[in-house]
Amino acid sequence: MRLSEIIGMGQAYLFQALILVGGIGLCFLLAYVFIYKKAMKGDKRLSKKMLLLAVIFTCYLFVVLGATLGRGAYYEAQIHWHPFSSYKEAWNNFSIIEWRNIILNIFMFIPLGFLLPFFGGFFRKAWVTYLIGFLFTLLIESVQFLTQRGIFEIDDLINNTVGCMIGYGMFSLCSFGYQWFKGHKPSLIRTIVRQLPLVMTVTLFSFIFYTYHKQEFGNLSSTPVYQVKMPTIMLNDEITLSTDRDEVMVYASKVGTKEETLQVANEWFSYVGATVDESQTNPYDEAIIYYSSDQSHSIWVYFSGLEIWFHDWTQSEHPVQSGFSLEEVAEILESYGVQLPKETTFVDAGDGDYLIEANLSELDGVYMDGIIRCTLTKDKKIESIHHEMTPFYQFKKVNLLSEQEAYLQLIEGKIHHRYIKNLSLDDPIEIKEITLQYEKDSKGYYQPVYQFNGLSNQQEVTIIIPAIQ
Repeated sequence: MRLSEIIGMGQAYLFQALILVGGIGLCFLLAYVFIYKKAMKGDKRLSKKMLLLAVIFTCYLFVVLGATLGRGAYYEAQIHWHPFSSYKEAWNNFSIIEWRNIILNIFMFIPLGFLLPFFGGFFRKAWVTYLIGFLFTLLIESVQFLTQRGIFEIDDLINNTVGCMIGYGMFSLCSFGYQWFKGHKPSLIRTIVRQLPLVMTVTLFSFIFYTYHKQEFGNLSSTPVYQVKMPTIMLNDEITLSTDRDEVMVYASKVGTKEETLQVANEWFSYVGATVDESQTNPYDEAIIYYSSDQSHSIWVYFSGLEIWFHDWTQSEHPVQSGFSLEEVAEILESYGVQLPKETTFVDAGDGDYLIEANLSELDGVYMDGIIRCTLTKDKKIESIHHEMTPFYQFKKVNLLSEQEAYLQLIEGKIHHRYIKNLSLDDPIEIKEITLQYEKDSKGYYQPVYQFNGLSNQQEVTIIIPAIQ
């Protein structure tokens, strides 16, 4: 979900909250005037400041509950007990979306910590506000778990509570300024201490992004997040594990700029006689969507590798064609500026769909890796194509772990949990093959990884372990 969509969702919930609060407020005022004042002869006056605070606080609660519980019941009942696992996943993928979600989880509870102390008395105590923030998050996570509207995550408890603490620190800062302006002498040390959650959070994220920027390679999604409990691992008798620490090449791919994505879109549209209408451009975090002026053509251009997903909607009414040979498909693709390496795997999937895969195959001095999926019409036109075959070039050599060292990591459970998520711990895994493969990292480099292929209760199992020392 894009930031603009998140903001739009928040605005929608805020609008609903205003309607709800308006209705409740009207009922309250009618009851105050006709029941309390006239019937009961009450003489207490309403505080305008407290009424305004109550309205703001109620709207805030409605938005938070809508954002966290307003989704459908699409989740399995899961509990993620591992602290900071979402941080490790975001680090491994280094996804803008994942980091943004973590930061938004913190920001979402800042207003709670800021607003509660305005109610005065008991809520002015720091530990009370912190505890309320924790308990409110615990309530939300529990309801999400029970209704399957989300996953119970320890990280959400941490992030939301930290957000509440930051909000309380902001209130303390405002209170300090107000009291100092009024001529009082508030505690400076106490106010500074209450800013520590904000300072530590900013420092943490600054360190994370600075460290990532300075490191040479990107991160691998196959890197373990936490140590997992493994079934029994058995090695096939025909496999001999090498203890050699070999040296192999790391490959690099291009990461495009916004201007380069536009160039790619213009080039593809030129093959079909169309032009990009930049007024309809739709940017996402990892790609940009371009449309022709009549929206008869669209293309997603991804920054990583400048991969594309192209649709020619004018061809959707034309009959598709199966049975093309690899040579015929290559000729059609070449008319759109796509060249194929000599060593590829070709599959005619039927219904006009074709799949071409390259595994670091050489083409004009570069190495092509990835998959092209395309749908072709009877008159040899592209209806759609998902071009994920990326060019790579040699970057530098690196030293590897030995197969023996990688196997020990496997036995110890130092693998990503997704590889055994659906396996029973009672069923042993027999490793039948170990190969050296490549995985694209978060900066566009192709890093070597060990791929362990095996069987568990007749089910095929593939486990990836990063190979660089």
